[in-house]
Amino acid sequence: MEKIYLPGDILEVHITQAVARRSKRNQGISYLNDNAVIIVRNGESFINKSIEVEITEVFQTSRQYNIILAEPIRSTNILSNPT
Repeated sequence: MEKIYLPGDILEVHITQAVARRSKRNQGISYLNDNAVIIVRNGESFINKSIEVEITEVFQTSRQYNIILAEPIRSTNILSNPT
């Protein structure tokens, strides 16, 4: 059964890369196990780190993939920093 994500949900995510487009600077990307893509506003500084984010918007593509927009929780602590 597919997980349903809603605005306001809190998730722990691992930021793996920055958004490549110049117009979308300072955003980080994370991927969930169900192939959902999370774009984290102001997340570029958290690359290679796990943080808590709050979902702000959820979109579903025509191919049934979820694209989730989220923001770091303001008081977030970095949860891990793999070396």
